[in-house]
Amino acid sequence: MARFAFGSGSYPEYAQASAGGATFPPFAAINEAYAQQSPNQRLQFGDQIIDKFGNVYTYVRAAIALAQGQVVRYSIAGDSNSDHPSAGTISANTTAAVIVTNITTTLDEAALGSFLASQGTLGGTGVRFFKQIKAQDDVGTNTQFTISKLQIFHGVGKYDGDALSAVPTTSDPVTVIRPYNVVVGGAASATEASPVGVAQGTVSQAGGTLILSQGFGQVLGVGNVASTDAIVAGGPLYMGAAGTVTASLATETAASDLIEIPSLVGRSMIAHNNTSALIPAYIQCGRNV
Repeated sequence: MARFAFGSGSYPEYAQASAGGATFPPFAAINEAYAQQSPNQRLQFGDQIIDKFGNVYTYVRAAIALAQGQVVRYSIAGDSNSDHPSAGTISANTTAAVIVTNITTTLDEAALGSFLASQGTLGGTGVRFFKQIKAQDDVGTNTQFTISKLQIFHGVGKYDGDALSAVPTTSDPVTVIRPYNVVVGGAASATEASPVGVAQGTVSQAGGTLILSQGFGQVLGVGNVASTDAIVAGGPLYMGAAGTVTASLATETAASDLIEIPSLVGRSMIAHNNTSALIPAYIQCGRNV
């Protein structure tokens, strides 16, 4: 399988290679994969690979437990039941290098590549920033996020180039951003649009895994939500509840036209008018990755 990232590697030919269909066990490094060519070269979240059938997979982190065939979207601050921290505010004693906040979630080692962002004071003032988190300390009501460290290369007592030009204002909003973290997609709505792929196996929370972003695979289809929701061969599949897909948008409102395209997961290869089951489909989430 081809890999779009630094280095190269080969992967097991799971997709469509057997009657069992596409399935990927989660693994975190190339050296855990079959016929690897770059020993100890780790996959990075966001890396994409292509199998011999042209299917495109994206390596992501599960912010919530996933099941095979579930449609996923990128996680945002405060997602229910996920380990994505809720948004907070900047606290006193913040400096240009260490941001003190009331965000109490402990970031695990795998997520320390996350970012800290603030749009500044509402109304267009304050300090705006989007910086990578380099360390976390004193988790609690005054959690400290280090965004800049002392470096001898910049002189004695000097911080690296990520230090802010000014100290952020106390009480300004702040959010932890976790790129390429995914959660189970829900019903189509303005906040649930843009599915990014389909889970290829059972994955525990915080596990790394490959999701199918574009190509042929299996997805959990529900064809009996209502009498008009039977899935037809070649028909469109939209995000439904709990990571499933249905033949129609779950939100039939005047605003549905605005979310119809972002909520499109793909097209079914077969007819299905029953309860949730894995059905073969052409997945078209690649444009949202």
